[in-house]
Amino acid sequence: MVLSRFAAGAVICLIALPSTAYGQRIDSTAPIIDLPDGLKPVGVRAGSVVLLPSAELRAEYDSNIYAEPNDPVDDVIMVLTPRVEARRDSGTTRLGLLAEAQLRRYLDNKSENSTAGAAEFNGEVDVSRSQLLQFGFGWRRAIEDRGDPEASDIPTTGPRRLDIYSGDAGWSFKGSRFSLALNGSARRINYASVNDRTRDLDTFSGQATVGYRIGGTMRAIVTGFLTKRDFRLDRDLSGINRNAKTYGGRIGLSIEDTGFLRGEATIGVFHFSPSDPTLPARTGISAQASLVYLPSRRVAVTLDAFRGDVATVRSGAQARTDTTFRLGVQAEARSNLRLQGQVFYRDTKFVGSGISERTIGASAEAEYVLNRFLSLAATVNYADRTSDRLRDRFERTRASIELRARF
Repeated sequence: MVLSRFAAGAVICLIALPSTAYGQRIDSTAPIIDLPDGLKPVGVRAGSVVLLPSAELRAEYDSNIYAEPNDPVDDVIMVLTPRVEARRDSGTTRLGLLAEAQLRRYLDNKSENSTAGAAEFNGEVDVSRSQLLQFGFGWRRAIEDRGDPEASDIPTTGPRRLDIYSGDAGWSFKGSRFSLALNGSARRINYASVNDRTRDLDTFSGQATVGYRIGGTMRAIVTGFLTKRDFRLDRDLSGINRNAKTYGGRIGLSIEDTGFLRGEATIGVFHFSPSDPTLPARTGISAQASLVYLPSRRVAVTLDAFRGDVATVRSGAQARTDTTFRLGVQAEARSNLRLQGQVFYRDTKFVGSGISERTIGASAEAEYVLNRFLSLAATVNYADRTSDRLRDRFERTRASIELRARF
């Protein structure tokens, strides 16, 4: 469970990255509700290491592959995602290694074909009964999704490709009353094309959280954070220095992974401090929430929300503020049938240009477990974006059938 919290923290860090780091993430099929023990994959043991191979093969229909406002182009895509995970647990030390790839091949529009991949290592060490050390590093080849707020709108060149190098470290202490957590991370984002060199970016971030138990599994927490962004080319084509620092703090509640409610929610302020003296500094609301409600052992309701400063490379924009909200439900209808659905909202404001975008979406999935090794899933996704710029509006539906194998 601790490793899952560490993974969740990595996801939050990715949400806070600039839109230039968004891409088609390699799919994760791990739900909150676990399969019954008789259907869980057991892996292959090699000494003290357990290998967990898995793969997905998907046939997907996309009604608007370029996320265009008019005359959308549809296509059928075949997606293959092989993956292998290695785990080692010695009691006080837990290590994990993940290697995966994703091959996307379009039936008609071959220029959209892409191959993504990742190699990631993470671990945690119980320094004592009350202290935990976490760390991780990795590489990921991401493919920009055409529906991202600052994605390429040139159909003939294919989607942007980028490499993300990451490193994370954290230490936490949890006493009967007080708790303290320190976390730091670094990201290097390199775009494959020299034409996108103005998007290459390094980010460094740190966070400190102090908690006090106020009763049961609930703690009041205070968090301070700092993020520094260094673009490889400091100045854009208009001569503006885009480097900046963002810092701030939030207060809220944290609920431990027991009982029917878990996660944390905080709210506070951030201050954006640009390096260029011609750009104005600004202060805004910072909020972050990741909560899971379990009314029964077969049902889970999830809530993820974020509001804060996000870097931008859009021409004419000085900064960007995103507000995202995601509400989902997972249910085990039967021991071999799992259902899930979610609704999504994102509001993006480009400071300086006066442009705003709003995206709403929904998705649903049914997964039927055939046996310990195989399952069959059907998924549908819908997204609708409105924008002050007509060319940035789009409507998109994607539906797929997927065969999943776990060993």
